Amino acid sequence: MAAPTALAAAPKVCTAHKANTATWANCKSTNSQAYWARLTTDCDIPGSDSNHTTVGRWELVPAGGDLTISGNCTFKAVKATVTWRPY
Repeated sequence: MAAPTALAAAPKVCTAHKANTATWANCKSTNSQAYWARLTTDCDIPGSDSNHTTVGRWELVPAGGDLTISGNCTFKAVKATVTWRPY
């Protein structure tokens, strides 16, 4: 059986943030492998019991580099999450 790739050793560091109406994720590749990252934003909808969720497109974080992904809500950002997958 083949050994796990370096990607399995967590080459990524992504942190999601929210403030007022803005959301963003700061992502870095901590080794020589690129990966895909995607920001998901939950926005408050005034007068509704549910939130509006926007799932962004996959963005490439370059090998050994970094990337900031941003999102926005019309009224209020409730939650920001970031997911990743191998390149």
